[in-house]
Amino acid sequence: LYSGGELLYRGNSESFVFEPSEPGTHVFQIESVNSNGSLVSPRELQIIVLPPQSSSDLWSSGMSWSYYILSTPEYHQNKTYTAIGSEKLQDAFGQERDAYLVRVSDEEYGEGEKAFRWVESSNLLNIKTYWSDAPEVSSYYQEGHLGWNFTASGVEAGLFSQNPPTSLHFNRTNIIGVPGHPNGYDDTHNIISITEDVEVTVAGITYSTKYIAITDQNDGVLSWELWYNSTVRNYVKIVDRLPGSHSDSVVYELTGYEIPTVPKFITESGDSTANTFPIDWATFSGAESYQ
Repeated sequence: LYSGGELLYRGNSESFVFEPSEPGTHVFQIESVNSNGSLVSPRELQIIVLPPQSSSDLWSSGMSWSYYILSTPEYHQNKTYTAIGSEKLQDAFGQERDAYLVRVSDEEYGEGEKAFRWVESSNLLNIKTYWSDAPEVSSYYQEGHLGWNFTASGVEAGLFSQNPPTSLHFNRTNIIGVPGHPNGYDDTHNIISITEDVEVTVAGITYSTKYIAITDQNDGVLSWELWYNSTVRNYVKIVDRLPGSHSDSVVYELTGYEIPTVPKFITESGDSTANTFPIDWATFSGAESYQ
């Protein structure tokens, strides 16, 4: 058993107790050895250890948002994004950022298929993405590393601050764990335009939003359009015209959201054959204890 390339255990046991000393993402890999040689499993195990979450955060564990997602060429999906914690990690520029960890759910996912997002807390945009296929289907995976360097007059500026940004340096590397598939890379400089109190209607509901337009200063393409609503605490609509290699554009439209007003379980659903199983619930504002 290896973690980060370092040998943790070698022997005949079928289990290992891991006791983390600090928050962070821990990656494990296992190698079997017999008289004919050794074989390394192509699938890694990722364990995410979360620190305590601040009550002042915009998002808290248990909040969720559902979206209808339409890709061009036409392909649609329905996904739910559930906040399950927060942690610090580096963006694509090597800057340490505060991020919310989000579990992605899709009714079309196979058993064991997993997807997560790490969303920067200051702008609610992805700085890391991860997806792995169901084990019985393939060992394919995809991992994205993103950076959003928003500035005003050359100084870093928050997207939702009183001094909004006018420029954006965007960087993304997509690692495609599919044999023969090239990785993807983007590096663009953009102009930011923000308009307050713009109405947009999605799923039959009209929202008053902060409209954010991100235009590539090199070719003039309107790369992203974002509509943020403070009640929803998220974007109610996103148009992404720089999505990657499989589509020309992707549109996200909010179909529902939940900001829990009662304590809520966040344990992942599904069958388990393990003898032990963790049960998790979201931190609930004002609670002194749980029973």
